[in-house]
Amino acid sequence: SHLAPTAVPRELVHTRQITFRGYLQEDKLWNIEVELVDTKPYDFVMHHRSVEAGEPIHSMTIRLTIDDQMTVRNVVSSMKYAPLDECRLVLDPMQTIIGLTMGPGWRGAIDKAIGGTNGCTHMRDLLYNAATAAYLMIPSYKAYLLRKAGKPVPPYITPPPQLGKCLPWPLDGP
Repeated sequence: SHLAPTAVPRELVHTRQITFRGYLQEDKLWNIEVELVDTKPYDFVMHHRSVEAGEPIHSMTIRLTIDDQMTVRNVVSSMKYAPLDECRLVLDPMQTIIGLTMGPGWRGAIDKAIGGTNGCTHMRDLLYNAATAAYLMIPSYKAYLLRKAGKPVPPYITPPPQLGKCLPWPLDGP
């Protein structure tokens, strides 16, 4: 951790690991794979089952296939571990996000498609943040491929998506 040590002794009681991985497919479409795993370092009882220390409470994965315009072309999702068997009922409705585009309105579109009891809070959170992963992945890798091929990298034609949405990127700054 990059944080300074705490002044008060403490005990680890929960870990949530979220990982985003980006891939370029051979067919020039992109994959964003998102994985969420929740664990506790002690045995406990949750709803109808006993959970051993280190055993996942949640273990869910989403693989989005998107095009250069960041439109969802396919989605595959799974839940290896879930608190309730009913949680897995959200996997089929995930298909309703096919055709949505990451960009302005992404969160609202996700909420409309799989919001509330039509989906899962954790899956929605992962999808919201998959757009950020896509913005970090696609433009920089395209620029890398151009540089690698000895071609010029075009400047931004439109403002970058982070402009006006982050302290170091004000609309009236350098």
